[in-house]
Parts: sequence; C-alpha cells; structure tokens
Amino acid sequence: MNRYRYILGTLLVLLSLVCFGCGKEKNSGIFALEDLVNEEGEFQYRDIPFGSPYEEVISQIPMDFETMDVVDSAAVTCYSNESFDFYGCEASLFLDFTEDKLLKTVRVQFKQEKADEEQFNEIFNEIADDLTELYGEAEISSGEGDIFSSETHSWDKGNTRLQAVLLKTETGISGVIGLFKNN
Repeated sequence: MNRYRYILGTLLVLLSLVCFGCGKEKNSGIFALEDLVNEEGEFQYRDIPFGSPYEEVISQIPMDFETMDVVDSAAVTCYSNESFDFYGCEASLFLDFTEDKLLKTVRVQFKQEKADEEQFNEIFNEIADDLTELYGEAEISSGEGDIFSSETHSWDKGNTRLQAVLLKTETGISGVIGLFKNN
C-alpha cells in the first residue's frame, strides 16, 4: 500500500510540474528567443519581415497596442497595453515604424521591480547566455555617461542585428532586447 502511495505521490508531483511549470517563465510566447531568426538565417520577429506595413504587423500579434507619435517625425512607436512575463520580469513589447509606417525595430523592454542590482544582473546574464547558446558569441561593449552605464551584447546575421542591453541609471536598472535591420 505504501508503494502505491509513493507512486501516486510521485505522479502528482510530476503532473504539477508539467501543468504549472517549475519557476519563472523564460520565453513567453510573445517574445521567444528561439524564434528570432527567419528561414534565410537573419534576425526577424516571428514571421514578420522588417519593412512590413503597420496594419499587417499589428494584426499578426495577439496583443492590444497604444501608439505614440515620434516628436517632429511621421514615425510611429507602438507598445503593448499589457505586460507579459519574461525571465521572471515584467516586460512590454515595442514596435517602431518608419515615417512610411513600415516595421523598423522590434524590442522587448523588461524590468523587475523587486530585484536588486545583483539579482537583475543575474537575470540579464542568463538571457545573454541563452542568446549566446542560440546565436553564437556576441560582440560585447559597455558605455558610461553622467547618469547611466550600459552593457551591450550584439549579434549580426546578414544585414540584421540583435542586441541585448543592460541599462543602469540612478533610479533603476532595466534591460532591452531589440531586433533591427542594418542600413
């Protein structure tokens, strides 16, 4: 009888791990790191090529977006109304369009309100390690200004670029992963 309880208990634990996951969600369906390359081997968000028209792009993403006009320009930036979980962080999706309303940049911005700098560095390093595993060694650079410091990991494929940026300011720490086409 104890043997059956043990087996049943083990099955229930395994079932709960499958149903509820174990820990934080790494890649949400909105921005999965594995899905950032197209068939030609260049960086791309989902099946949406750079240069796609605004209406077409918005219709392919199952989220509601707010639009903000870029100052002194006809370019447009959209951002997701609702946030999603990305590596245990609160994330938002941003889409940048040219003045002709064609897709220029896709980026996810993420932060974790309760994380201290060391915790957030660990999260960013995990993301950078996952990107390196998927896309090879990155070119790494850093920058400092009066009010910020940054660390940038960059990957190039064809005429496209993927960047992961860790940004530290006096008021907090955040990260951005962006995809864009090189000019």
